[in-house]
This record gives sequence, structure tokens and C-alpha cells, in this order.
Amino acid sequence: MNKTSLVKRVLCALIATMMVWGLVPPLTVGAATTHNINAGNVIISTNGDHIINGSGTSTTNTITVNNGVTSNITLNNVNIDVRNTVNTAAFNMGAQQST
Repeated sequence: MNKTSLVKRVLCALIATMMVWGLVPPLTVGAATTHNINAGNVIISTNGDHIINGSGTSTTNTITVNNGVTSNITLNNVNIDVRNTVNTAAFNMGAQQST
């Protein structure tokens, strides 16, 4: 077998492998839970990915992550202003509240 023939066989094998992998459905990862901060306080009580959406308009609603919850949280256009609210934090971690 000459060198050119070997290269062609290897390339054909690689292309065939890529074509087969192209038919395999992608690994599905659980969808993130979405929340709207403008609709009310957001309480995260489950592990996983969470996306908190806002309208960009200032709100006094807050975000609380319950004790023992492990989450990745993405804030999208969130604007929380609690400057005029006594003893209130915009983002609370390790609290225990019910949804």
C-alpha cells in the first residue's frame, strides 16, 4: 500500500466518523428556571441554574437564595433599589423563606 492510498483511507475514516457523530443528538442539559424580578420578590429554593429577568426599571423587589441551595444565577436587566427601605438587602443568601 502506498503512502497516498493510506492517507486517503485515513481521511475517509475521519470523515465517516465525523458524519456519524453529526447524527448523534446533542447532550441535553436541564433548562434554567426563569424568574421576573418585576413581578415580585424572587425566592430561589431549588438547586440548578436560574435566570432572573427584569425590565431595567427600578424595583424594590429582592432576591433570596434559601439556605443549602447551590445555584448559578444570571441577572438580566435587573435593577433593584432598596436604599429607602430599612434593613433590606437586594440580594440575600442563606435565608430560609417559602415560595
